[in-house]
Amino acid sequence: MDRRTFLTSTAILGATAALSGCGGGGDSTDRTVSATSLKGKQAVLDKLLQDFMTKTGVPGATVSLLNTNEEIVSVAGVRVLGRPEKILEADSFHLGSNTKSMLAMLILHSAELGELKLETPIYSLLPNLKSTGKAAYANVTLEQLLSHQAGIEPLLVVQDIEETLPVFDGTVTEQRRQALVFLTARDPIAAPGASFVYSNGGYAVAAAVLEAVTGQTYERLLDERLLTPLGSRGTVGWPGLTNPAAPYGHYFDAGVFTPFEPNDPRAVFRPALTPAGNISMPIRNYANYLRAHLSALRGEASKVLSRASYQRMHRAIPGTQFGYALGWATDGKDKLGAQVDNHYGSTDIFGCYALVQPAKNRAVAVIVNGEKPPFDEPISSLAYAILALTD
Repeated sequence: MDRRTFLTSTAILGATAALSGCGGGGDSTDRTVSATSLKGKQAVLDKLLQDFMTKTGVPGATVSLLNTNEEIVSVAGVRVLGRPEKILEADSFHLGSNTKSMLAMLILHSAELGELKLETPIYSLLPNLKSTGKAAYANVTLEQLLSHQAGIEPLLVVQDIEETLPVFDGTVTEQRRQALVFLTARDPIAAPGASFVYSNGGYAVAAAVLEAVTGQTYERLLDERLLTPLGSRGTVGWPGLTNPAAPYGHYFDAGVFTPFEPNDPRAVFRPALTPAGNISMPIRNYANYLRAHLSALRGEASKVLSRASYQRMHRAIPGTQFGYALGWATDGKDKLGAQVDNHYGSTDIFGCYALVQPAKNRAVAVIVNGEKPPFDEPISSLAYAILALTD
């Protein structure tokens, strides 16, 4: 997959060769392993982060190591290069495509409420699409959209977005509905149901369908059906848009990191693409989200979704790359060869790497406010090194 550098938020990456995870967090493997205590791990976690900062020169970072009962967090660096303010635990960071699993959760929740089915073709859910959409999408389902098997335009980098997606008018819901009609009226770039093509466009279509079925905006659904029940909070867009003191993203060019103003005209996020990856959260709130997955996959407390739905989210779908499931990759291993589910969200100015390993009762989040090519290797290496602290 093309990892061309881009400098605006309208391009969201999350699943490239960097994605590694492990097969089927929702399978029948033993989930009875008790958590290794995190007591005494703080100093080692702090050193791992400091070593990472020295090696990469990343302006700021925040990391978490957690199990179902405990959590330790480390932060380092500055909010904005050239300014003295240090990163704080309460600071929000952009999650990029790691919020794709949040849309998957909302759709599964809607399914549990009986509002839709993941297996139903979207043209059956929204019959009016038949008159404007290509016949090739007649059997495309929400599950195929969420697992990148629908053949929808990828829309991964700014140039592709600007050349492909019109600027729509109206409310966010109206713009998303227009994007839905536009994208399904274009020829698929691969045979729907037969090929894996990582696609922000596919998630835009899925979110528009969800909004049409529920009659509510993605933002409202995210807050009322997901974040609030989990006791978490998040904001749409770059952190600096809602809090001027929040960390900026930084792009790497000509050998240096440069702050990227959150209100820069190049940083306007198309509303249609927001559900594909445009949420910011503080590290402990994101860790709380990961704990919900960890607990449910271990057969413990289940929030928002049933355990069966969490298992479905983490079960690799045949025919996908990276063992992709619904917002999670499932084909990697830790250093001992045990399975780990993960996802990488990148905008090239923020990066987020998450690991969830229910079999060993642990999860990791690493979020940075600047990425230095090769983007994925340093952040994934840090994430797995943190995971290994409890081996």
